[in-house]
Amino acid sequence: MTQTKKDLELIYNQGAFFVRFEGLRFDIIKLLKDNCFKFDKKNGWFTTNPHSALLLRDFADNKTKNTLNRLFISHQRWKGALLIPKGEKLLSFQPGAVRYALSRNRCYLGLAPGLGKTPIAALIAKHYNKKTIIICPPFLAINTRCEFERWNKSQSISILGPKNDWCDSDILIVPDSILNSVGVKELLFTKHFKLLIVDEAHRFKNLTSGRTQALLGYKNNYKNKYVKGVTDIPTMEKMIMLSGTPMPNRPMELFSIIKKLAPQYIDFKDKKAFGLKYCGGFYDGWGYDFTGCDVSQLKKLAANLVSKGVDDPNGFMLRLRKEVLGMTAPTIEIVVLGGPMPRELNSMCIRLLESYSPDDFVKKAIAQSRGVQEDELHLSTYRRLLGLHKAKICSEFIKSILEETDDSIVIFGVHIEAILELHKMLKKWNPITVLSSGMETRHKQVHEFQNDKTKRIFLGNIEKIGVGFTLTKANRVIFFEWSWVPGSNQQAIDRVHRIGLTHTLHVQYLALENSIDKTVLNSLDRKGKNIQHV
Repeated sequence: MTQTKKDLELIYNQGAFFVRFEGLRFDIIKLLKDNCFKFDKKNGWFTTNPHSALLLRDFADNKTKNTLNRLFISHQRWKGALLIPKGEKLLSFQPGAVRYALSRNRCYLGLAPGLGKTPIAALIAKHYNKKTIIICPPFLAINTRCEFERWNKSQSISILGPKNDWCDSDILIVPDSILNSVGVKELLFTKHFKLLIVDEAHRFKNLTSGRTQALLGYKNNYKNKYVKGVTDIPTMEKMIMLSGTPMPNRPMELFSIIKKLAPQYIDFKDKKAFGLKYCGGFYDGWGYDFTGCDVSQLKKLAANLVSKGVDDPNGFMLRLRKEVLGMTAPTIEIVVLGGPMPRELNSMCIRLLESYSPDDFVKKAIAQSRGVQEDELHLSTYRRLLGLHKAKICSEFIKSILEETDDSIVIFGVHIEAILELHKMLKKWNPITVLSSGMETRHKQVHEFQNDKTKRIFLGNIEKIGVGFTLTKANRVIFFEWSWVPGSNQQAIDRVHRIGLTHTLHVQYLALENSIDKTVLNSLDRKGKNIQHV
């Protein structure tokens, strides 16, 4: 269609795209009708379908072009040479991941843990060479700064503190724990940032959390207005999400990011429509349940959403797994330990197994039942008491490994009391124990474990050390307690099974014979395989 902007114009206003043109042009009218535009006397020709509006992108005013840019992924192949710091070397797949991100205005790098996401992010920022925000978990802020200083020596880097005390650096690292703090988001809007990189992006899955709303924006129904998030900064040109586990537990966890950054791949569906189509959603009498998945529909979504390679101009996500490293998969086993069970725990276990299915446990669907009071049948209380009891039994198993082998072991638990009890039982080996220490302390503890041959035990809470750290010295991972989210356990294993590992990794889940451990592990295994398949 050969038209000038004067003859034809596309205008966006309040959720709709309006077409203005001069004269009676039957060729234009036919095009509009064929592509779902509607006509009324008040508004003329218009559509609420962004796909239709995209056909007339060249005739849009600046506001409308910006709106379309936010709704659609644009691709322009990046052909520049990568400048690698002297003495450093990239793995074979990393240059392609950098170029993939530099070629798009928005993308999701779903690189398996251990594939070096942070060096890739540092090189993206270096070659884009514009003011950059890095959002990451607070416990990774220092490690992120160190990696960026190693791979990107041309830009200044600083970490934003809780008091907004930062210099005007080229790259600003923002812990996601303060993203919703007073003044932080407003400050970011004033500094003309061009590039946004979000590490561990799967943490922004809950649409009602302050952290997610601060990043992605949200509709304030009480005031009937939209509240902007960091992704709405008007100067932002490129946004990149990073995660080794884009979907830790269920498909609905993908919705928040896709809806904001790549809505065309879900045909601009809202949460309800997405849940009904992709999550096997159903109404349970209280509300809609979107905790499941429809594998056939998700396969169709993945076929469009996931790029077929680093040079594929289509798609939003680049998914790379550890096969690109040629790494041997870890061996995984369940070790069932015997021993007497305290009467209180044994009674609770029997009642739980009689009242609930394994999937109920994993969903934490424990409530009043059969006239039994909730506090008498509370799963979290059972798990806490079980963990404390397991620490004593599991310590004997771990001691035998330490005495009979030269293994270095990373041990994961959940409850602080149980971890402290296990630490006490293993004090002869002087374990490095991480609970809730600050970023710098944890960074030093990881460095000590990795470099001190006398330190054979790294013990901690799965939420505190299960993401972001490199613990490749270990040749054994032991879960004496574990998360009931399959992706969290895999993330924890990947602290060890990553770049730098030179030996076979052995993973062991320790379960008590007369507990619900084995039942829950079987349910988690089935659920984990389903997620991995998707």
